[in-house]
Amino acid sequence: MNDELIILLVEKCPHLYDRSLKEYKDKLLKENSWLSIAEHLQCDVEMVTKRWDNLRDRLISSIKAETPSTGEKRKFTPEVIVLEQEAEEVEMDLTSTLGTSNSFIERPEPT
Repeated sequence: MNDELIILLVEKCPHLYDRSLKEYKDKLLKENSWLSIAEHLQCDVEMVTKRWDNLRDRLISSIKAETPSTGEKRKFTPEVIVLEQEAEEVEMDLTSTLGTSNSFIERPEPT
């Protein structure tokens, strides 16, 4: 199952994740949205919702582990998840390119 596609499809349905919307409480609308997403991905609704929950929970856990508590609440929208995944990919690319040592990138001195 393609995580990026799930994120993009959920992003189009803010009532699935934005608790400030009155539509967030509309169970029928949410069920229909999950059904539509599952049909698009050609799998069942339970599989999609479990994967979405897992993606969101992993992001929340990683952010909590890395960020000291300030008492400020963050929204974990699809946009945030996409940005976090992209940041992880860039970090992994840099690590593989530069190695795992704490070496500095040498820049030529201006002449």
